[in-house]
Amino acid sequence: MMQVCKLIILSLVCTSITLFLAVKLNMFGVTTTNSDNKHIENSWDIFINSRLEKAEANWLRSNKRRSIADAKKYLSDTVNGDGLTIWDFFYPSFDCPYTEERIGRTGDGGKWVCGFQELASKRNCVVYSFGVGGETTFEEEILERTDCLVRMYDPTVSAPLLTQKYPNRTIFEPIGISDVKDDDLNTLRGFLEKNGDTVVDILKIDVEGVEWKTLEQIVQDFANKLPFAQLQIEIHMDHLAEDVRVAALRQLWQILEDAGLRLFHMELNVVTFQLYMFSEFSFLNTKLDPFRIKSV
Repeated sequence: MMQVCKLIILSLVCTSITLFLAVKLNMFGVTTTNSDNKHIENSWDIFINSRLEKAEANWLRSNKRRSIADAKKYLSDTVNGDGLTIWDFFYPSFDCPYTEERIGRTGDGGKWVCGFQELASKRNCVVYSFGVGGETTFEEEILERTDCLVRMYDPTVSAPLLTQKYPNRTIFEPIGISDVKDDDLNTLRGFLEKNGDTVVDILKIDVEGVEWKTLEQIVQDFANKLPFAQLQIEIHMDHLAEDVRVAALRQLWQILEDAGLRLFHMELNVVTFQLYMFSEFSFLNTKLDPFRIKSV
């Protein structure tokens, strides 16, 4: 066992050295061959997958701590002034294998993204944004720093000014996302089929409570593999009675985690006086590249 551990550590050290040298060579203008580049690429893949496997192990340990007893403790201790909130039981326990960056303005509207620099270097990336309202700094920064196509949907507002500033990389429709289809609503499957998209790099959902039935429908429609690499979503609790909130969120979490989603960031939204009723969550899809855990 000790010998195996030594080999694993040696492999990680060699990978790190290779990546370090590759960066230094590029900094000083030293060219590398195709063979060198292939080796660097393979080493990077090994390094990222190793980080993903460690993150999954951390998530598994954290997942064991969540129990029905914890939920009951919340319900009783809240009354006794323990200070716990519902979000204390649904915290991030999976590390982004790249770098995390907050995209968009400070405060309500910004979202945490994993591997934004990698996204910026990707060709033909696609972003879906449901619920833009009058705040589009998240979408604007994506447009400024990447070549992504950004599809925006919101039945409550007219087309944002971004569509004029970036006419070739923005599409806006006054339609909302839900679990049904009608004149003003569509499902994620319906949007993908209509647009001819198969995979979305970033899926942002901020739809004021409709996210609950929307998420359940998405998982039902794409049981084998969710068609997005990461999900940035605001979850609302204000429409649920206090005595059912923990159970409802546990059920939703179970559905999302079974589908391969892992929470890597959470941010409380305290822009209103309804403290702890809204929270921003960022998930990675561990069944889809570039966050797929290859050994699972």
